[in-house]
Amino acid sequence: QRLGSVVKTVRAGKKGRQAHLIGGTELAVARSERTQLVLNRLRHATADLMAEYEPTNTYVIRPTYQNKFKPGVVQEIIHSVLTAQLAGKTYSSAEAPTWTAAICAAIREKLKELRLERYKFTVQAVIGEQRGEGVKMAVRCLWDSDADSYAQDVFMNETLFCVAAAFGVYYY
Repeated sequence: QRLGSVVKTVRAGKKGRQAHLIGGTELAVARSERTQLVLNRLRHATADLMAEYEPTNTYVIRPTYQNKFKPGVVQEIIHSVLTAQLAGKTYSSAEAPTWTAAICAAIREKLKELRLERYKFTVQAVIGEQRGEGVKMAVRCLWDSDADSYAQDVFMNETLFCVAAAFGVYYY
């Protein structure tokens, strides 16, 4: 970084010579116009860099419509991942934890491909054995209803069911 360079002047010897340390490199120059030339170049380089710098507004409190978490799109992603990962499988209590982890990782990677800036994603999946019993699941969240949202989908076959949910929370 040119702005981060440190210039130090060190007086050395009886002859009145100076040493300038610029970014760790020592330049021995006479006290004359060479010193002034180097210092003027540094001043101009700094001024040029500052002229090129334009501050931007980085404090954005709401996502744009194009960058919003869209539950319909996310639900399609969840559905495609569940179908691809669980099609043709029979329930196994030993393999269910690894399936769950793989499903969550695949959904999270597909959500990252959407490139929704400043969104944090949480993915949850539950796999259970299909025995004809009813299952109720609930989630409670505290969030900004304008920017944050979730999507879910259910996959069922003869031996298992899977409920997957993805939450998108806008990071302020």
